[in-house]
Amino acid sequence: MIDLCLNKTIRNYISLILLIMLLFFVFLRISWAEQAYIFSVRGIKVDVTAGSTTDARDKALVMGQRAAFRELLERLTLRNDHLRLPSFNDNSISSFVADFEVAEEKASPVRYLATLNYSFKADDVRKLLIERKIAFAETSCKELMFLDYK
Repeated sequence: MIDLCLNKTIRNYISLILLIMLLFFVFLRISWAEQAYIFSVRGIKVDVTAGSTTDARDKALVMGQRAAFRELLERLTLRNDHLRLPSFNDNSISSFVADFEVAEEKASPVRYLATLNYSFKADDVRKLLIERKIAFAETSCKELMFLDYK
């Protein structure tokens, strides 16, 4: 009798531990997904004309990554600190890029139009802002719409 009660208690504890572990991993996964979203910039529009489509595309990707990086830094920091944000050359910005996606593109022999999405390396961006003593926030919030009625 005691043996049956002891086994049931042990099974309950093991079930509880497994449930706690499952919840931990679910929240950890949500945290990773949110972090990826916070350090991503979507919908960067580029329109470049050059001597060839290839040249226009190369210039557009560099322009897009520059605009996306600036947008990311401004989104993470306070408006008062935007003037303190560093300016980087294009090679330096490339070191912060985790990946990019061409969401939409159109090309002619001398022109390239696209909508680009960029993801940046979270740890490197954090380190940059911390080293420069620029306050930042990594929280995401839902957009609000205010309606004025009279």
